[in-house]
Amino acid sequence: MTIREMYEATGADYDDVLARLMGKEELVKRLVLKYDKDPNYDKLKNAISINSYQDAFEAAHTIKGLAANLGFARLYTASAALTEKLRAQAYEDLAPLFEDVCRAQEELLEKIEAVDD
Repeated sequence: MTIREMYEATGADYDDVLARLMGKEELVKRLVLKYDKDPNYDKLKNAISINSYQDAFEAAHTIKGLAANLGFARLYTASAALTEKLRAQAYEDLAPLFEDVCRAQEELLEKIEAVDD
């Protein structure tokens, strides 16, 4: 699978990301293939598991930024909702929002793994 096909499979806009990164296809590919090395998803899972809400906010906010910059639309939407709930310190009912982030992350990583190096 190509990077473009990966973006299409995730419902994201490859051309928008490509334009944001000045048309540099290799840069887009390199950043996408390195995405799974970012530690913030693990930080988010850990923070949520121990009710460390400030750490959860910071990790969710970083994931939101990465998702926005790389055009990962579904992950962006999910992480933005979680970020705003944490920002408001509304800690009740976080589970569904966290689960949305987890699903979006897992689906994204599955598609990234299918990209040809």
